[in-house]
Amino acid sequence: MESAWSLGMEEPVIVVVLEHQAPWPELQGETAPPSASVQAIEQRADETPEELARRVERLLDQMQRQHLSAVIALLACNDRVDASVLKGRASVARHLLAVAPSCTLSAAKTCHARAQLVSLAQQLNEHWGDEAPRVNVSFGRAVKTEPPPSRSSAAA
Repeated sequence: MESAWSLGMEEPVIVVVLEHQAPWPELQGETAPPSASVQAIEQRADETPEELARRVERLLDQMQRQHLSAVIALLACNDRVDASVLKGRASVARHLLAVAPSCTLSAAKTCHARAQLVSLAQQLNEHWGDEAPRVNVSFGRAVKTEPPPSRSSAAA
């Protein structure tokens, strides 16, 4: 069976959300059509996690109105683990999972932050159940410090 984007019904998009000071992630095993564009949204230094989640929600709504289909979702996480960040991170991941087939959480460096990402992934996978999107966690070396020059950015 062909997907909607291969039939020309929607344009494929890779959605990247970067928490403040999180490194730019690389795709690790995810496959996207060569024609996929990138929509990136980066948390501003003065922006709360809740404000970031609302901006992500607006971007995803705008993408749907423009018939853009999120084929891959990446959430690049910083090392913060305070309650407001964990709540905002979960909200962003849920928004991404509502429109994309999967979501990868990436780039936490500390053991405690990594443990929190694994816990969030488990909670989201349990919430969505067997037939829903999958949440993956990625750590380590396949991380860039800045976006590739040819990538587009969303100013939602």
